[in-house]
Amino acid sequence: MQPTNSFLTPDNPFTELVTYWLDDIDAEGRISKTTRNLYERNMRTLVPPVFHDLTLREIGVVRSIH
Repeated sequence: MQPTNSFLTPDNPFTELVTYWLDDIDAEGRISKTTRNLYERNMRTLVPPVFHDLTLREIGVVRSIH
């Protein structure tokens, strides 16, 4: 089973990626309900202040070389 929204673009808001990711976790059924709920709580309460208004295009990963 695939998440309901199986097509994300760089213009999708970050919140849609979170929904997609949580739907994917539910479809896999490989983690406990408690862990899944913890992931959701963190993604809905801790992350949005930074990423809420950004699109996927606006988010990147920076690597530092030591």
